[in-house]
Order: sequence, then C-alpha cells, then structure tokens
Amino acid sequence: MSKIYHQRMIGFLRCSVFRYSVETAIKPARYRGVSSSCRLRAKDVKRVPVATYGENKGAGTPGARRTTLAVDGSKSTSKPPLSEDIGRQAVAFDNGVVKKMTPTLKSFTLEGKVAVVTGGAQGLGWNMSQALAEAGAKAIALLDVKQELGDQTAAELHETTGIPIQFYKVDVRDTKAISDVVANISEALGSPDIVINSAGVVE
Repeated sequence: MSKIYHQRMIGFLRCSVFRYSVETAIKPARYRGVSSSCRLRAKDVKRVPVATYGENKGAGTPGARRTTLAVDGSKSTSKPPLSEDIGRQAVAFDNGVVKKMTPTLKSFTLEGKVAVVTGGAQGLGWNMSQALAEAGAKAIALLDVKQELGDQTAAELHETTGIPIQFYKVDVRDTKAISDVVANISEALGSPDIVINSAGVVE
C-alpha cells in the first residue's frame, strides 16, 4: 500500500467520522488531516425531531423528552413516487455457491424452503419475495388482491429466478379462503416453511 493511498484512506475515515457528528456540523474541523471539505455548512444540516419515551421510568415525568438530531442534508437523492416500486429484477440463486460455503453460511440460505408472502404483488412484499428467491427458496406463493399486478409479478419472478411461483388473488381478511389457499399451497408446492405477512390496508 503506497504512502499516498494510506494518507488518503486515513483522511477519508476521519472525514466520515466527523462529518456526521453534531460538533462538526457546527464547528470547523480541528484535527490535522481533515480538510475543510469535510465540514458541514449550516445550510446543509437538517434537523430530525426525536421523541424519547420511558427514559426516566418511575420519575413521575409524563410525556416525551424531545430533542433534534443533526443529519447531513447536503446530498439529496431522488426518490420514486410513493405509488411506484423501484425497478429491480431478482437474481437466480446459484446452487453451486452453496457447496463452497462454510456450514455456518449454509445455514443462512433458504435452500429447499417454501415461502408464502401476503401482499406480495407490490411494495415491500414484492421486494421480500425477490429476496427469498435470491436466498434459495425452492418455491414461493404470492397472495394479493390485485389480479393483474399479481400475475405480472409472479411471471417476472419465475422468469428471472426459474423457481415455481404461484399467485393467489385472495383477501387475507377472508379466513376461510386463506385456509383453502394454504391447503392448496401445501399440496402444490409443499408445506410452507416461511410466511411473511406484508398485506396491509391503506386508508
């Protein structure tokens, strides 16, 4: 490792540490090797309100202790509209990699597992379904109330990962229908090992 590279790494680490501290957000950097570019200007500091409950148990002080957290607002990132998911395709699980893993790492894979995801046609449910497939799940059942969206996501997940995917248009509030769906999943894909409840109601 060259001396110049070493110095740059030290400067980067120092910058990372002090850039996110409240003191650095307000005062100039005091340490040698920390350039002025590490300082946060006042206009770049955003304040995040923090409410702490239960800090003084038994002290007879109801309510919350309210403070603010200084965060770096100099780098704004573009965010997709709330109604849209971030476009991303799942990556097929490589069984050959498992053979090279240590026993501990192997235990973290989902190889051979059957998963059920409610609300799996969009949002977090969809992203978690992708993650389950990438982690080695052998089959996934998606449950959602949106037929067209469910068909699209199920087809895409199968095409990108190669594992069996089933989509059920069902409302999780319908207990009888859910019971029948689970029985069908067990018969078609195998007994579920993993269930993720991601379905919700937006009011």
